[in-house]
Amino acid sequence: MVKRVHTSWPTMLDTCNPWHVSARSIGPMARSTLDEAMLGEVCAVFARTFYVRTENGLVCVGAGDMYDGPLTLVTDAPETTNWQASGVCVRQRVVLRSRDMAVGLGLVIAWGRVTEWIPPRPPAIDAGMISKGIARLRAKVVDRLPMSGLAEFAVASDLNIGSSLAVVAEGPIRRMRAALSVALSGRRLFQPAPSDVAALLGLGPGLTPSGDDFLGGMMVGLHAVHQDAFAQDLWRIINDCNENAVNIVSWAHLRAAADGMAADGILRLACVIGSGGNIDDEILAAVDRIGHTSGWDVVAGLVVALETWTCVMDNASTNRIN
Repeated sequence: MVKRVHTSWPTMLDTCNPWHVSARSIGPMARSTLDEAMLGEVCAVFARTFYVRTENGLVCVGAGDMYDGPLTLVTDAPETTNWQASGVCVRQRVVLRSRDMAVGLGLVIAWGRVTEWIPPRPPAIDAGMISKGIARLRAKVVDRLPMSGLAEFAVASDLNIGSSLAVVAEGPIRRMRAALSVALSGRRLFQPAPSDVAALLGLGPGLTPSGDDFLGGMMVGLHAVHQDAFAQDLWRIINDCNENAVNIVSWAHLRAAADGMAADGILRLACVIGSGGNIDDEILAAVDRIGHTSGWDVVAGLVVALETWTCVMDNASTNRIN
């Protein structure tokens, strides 16, 4: 008999009596991965999530309180679920079938009736509205941002550097911003120095380091202002960097960002900024939930890209008037 501390989830998976849960929602990249693969393995496990790797990509599996995103499979497992304590472990074999997946011998996740998450799309772009949205974001979060990571780059471009990571990142970010300004002004390729991109990749602790998240945020921001080609320019440099600089989970999230996709809370925040609207606490709470500092690291990159674009557009408008 398996001892249980909760009526809905086990302390250890039972191979004789598998735990059955249902998927509630799935991101587009997760759907593509599952549709095109038959086998996989667990490649990372945390209390709240675990990742399944196949030859086609990654899927991030979460319990009922997990946020939607491009790689995410949200299940109806209780919010108290701890996947590590439940017995999910690295290198477990995953069998993918048409309507479910079997994780090891003790967990079955059914997705026959799953709802596909549709990423929110930003409004029509307007430099004035985006500038207003950035100002409202900064006024709202000035005392809310985490002290570690790169979140402070979301506050202002002429900030006094605080965290140790930000000190390392300040030069590369400043030069990347200048390169983006040149590209936007002249409609040339976005060509940040590979050494600056490499300096950010892997910067910071965690499965998705702060520097990686910042770069992802920049690509999402470029998509938000319809500069998809520049996002792809940055992605090519990221992809050409030493493959050891980016772990497979972070690489998958960066690949999604190159296509303009990120966690639901990030995309909803980008939409509100783009409309110049008020930033409500619900959206900020959604950003807070994304990793330790990951959500705000992504927002920092998003804001840098959006503000650089608005500055170039404002300068162009002024020059036309003069």
